[in-house]
Amino acid sequence: MASQLPSDRQNPVAGNRRRAPRARGVLATAVALAVGISGAVLAAGGSYAYLNAATPMGDSGTVSSGSARLLVSQGGGAPAGSVSIPASVFQNMLPGDVASRQLVLHNTGVVPLRVSARLDATRAWDVRLAAGTCPTTTLPGAALGTTSSTVVTALQPGATATVCLQLVLPTSAPSTTEGTAATYAVTLDGIQVAP
Repeated sequence: MASQLPSDRQNPVAGNRRRAPRARGVLATAVALAVGISGAVLAAGGSYAYLNAATPMGDSGTVSSGSARLLVSQGGGAPAGSVSIPASVFQNMLPGDVASRQLVLHNTGVVPLRVSARLDATRAWDVRLAAGTCPTTTLPGAALGTTSSTVVTALQPGATATVCLQLVLPTSAPSTTEGTAATYAVTLDGIQVAP
């Protein structure tokens, strides 16, 4: 014996629905820091963006892209796409020494950004970058490598974030490091996140 469904379950489709066109996109930007042990070096930053948008034929509408822009400043200086940190901050380090520099990240775009950091190459010194003010001790966590690590999860449009850049000469540094110098380039990538 067949049972009958109540009348509201017999026709589950109440009508056709149309979706409004949506624009989807990923915006990204990058800045660079040059850290000199023996001398300051300028590093060029860059930015890039991707946009993928569609609208059904016959619909009227405008699709526009936003902008993503990440800048950095130090010591009260103007925000820029790249900065060079004076070599004097990191000179004559001995094994176990820690030297820090306070920086400020600026989101001047219109989308929130996740900010990550990476090195151009690894060397004898550990480079660390973390959100917040610089402590007197070594920043916790792993040192930066050539693969990006998240520093700030969501930097809102128009907002700033204070970060600490730190160089550490490990106590395990080889004796061949004595009397040598190195220059680091740290790249900060800003990738759009959902608002």
